[in-house]
Amino acid sequence: YAELYEKAKSTDADIVVCDFLYNYVNGTQKLISYRHQSFEQDQFLRNVISGKVAGSTCNKLFKTETIRKYNISYEPGINQGEDALFLMKVLIHPIHIVYMPKAFYHYRRQFGKNTYTNHPTLASFRQIGFIHNWKVEHFSDPPYGRELFLSSINRAFTILRIADFPELEYKKILRNELVFDKFLRYRLFSLKALLVICSKINIHLALFLFKISYRMLYR
Repeated sequence: YAELYEKAKSTDADIVVCDFLYNYVNGTQKLISYRHQSFEQDQFLRNVISGKVAGSTCNKLFKTETIRKYNISYEPGINQGEDALFLMKVLIHPIHIVYMPKAFYHYRRQFGKNTYTNHPTLASFRQIGFIHNWKVEHFSDPPYGRELFLSSINRAFTILRIADFPELEYKKILRNELVFDKFLRYRLFSLKALLVICSKINIHLALFLFKISYRMLYR
């Protein structure tokens, strides 16, 4: 992180962001680049709210003075999505973000292992719900309606991965948060969005399609 530190000093940045690599057990790796992302604060915040940009803190260097100034800390008891929540707590304050187009961090991924990422549980979903509610409390609609709706889609998509999630609770979330007109208003028709729309019509068909698509595209 020495280069990130020097970059932070030379630019007086509050956050320095770099690329990172996913490393897999079979020896392959995948570059996660931020090269085409906006680092204008409001747009970067929007991308974190919606999940378009990974909220991980492992590829970011934060100025200690800034963290202390705004009394920012990790949320006790939250260990699923905790980095994104910490990052959003920083981004709600006036700060300077700088990007360094180098991949310094190596993130080891092991598919099939019993991790929060690979196998979300009902307990980990409750933590995701806590973070989503934090977003709703801190960001109004408008101007962040589209980003909050994307966050709801991501949350619903996570539910499809939890085998024992109560069906009635899922239907309540769909009814209250994911109304059809917003899919049209925000023009959201990604595979995730289409699976969530399908689940509003027939949840069992959506689960079947989800299993097929997840094996092909999300692993």
